[in-house]
Amino acid sequence: MSEVKRYCIDGYGSGMCVIEEGPYVEFEDFDAERLRADTAVAEVAALREELADLAELKAYVTIPLRERCAERKELQQRLTAAEQRNSDLVELLRAIKRHDPDTQCMTYPMHRRIDAALKPTESGASE
Repeated sequence: MSEVKRYCIDGYGSGMCVIEEGPYVEFEDFDAERLRADTAVAEVAALREELADLAELKAYVTIPLRERCAERKELQQRLTAAEQRNSDLVELLRAIKRHDPDTQCMTYPMHRRIDAALKPTESGASE
């Protein structure tokens, strides 16, 4: 696009003076400047709409992410508490077995159940 001269009214009323951001153009350049201004307005409107869509998407993604983080933290706390209870119960079962006077009797049903409970799982998970 060719260089368009822009003008403003001289403060002394003596005519027009050339200025880079002046509000006036020569009549030959008016149509091109009007088209440029209309295009710029349309581009700004499209960008604002896109920005609004992005803000809506951010809100849609951010809220569930926060909820998932809170849920994960809660689940981690519950898992830690369950692991602690499991550890306490294993120690309790071992203590019962150690202090039971019938510990030598292999057929004692409670000892078989304790042994079964203390065996590692098939998945390899530890106590």
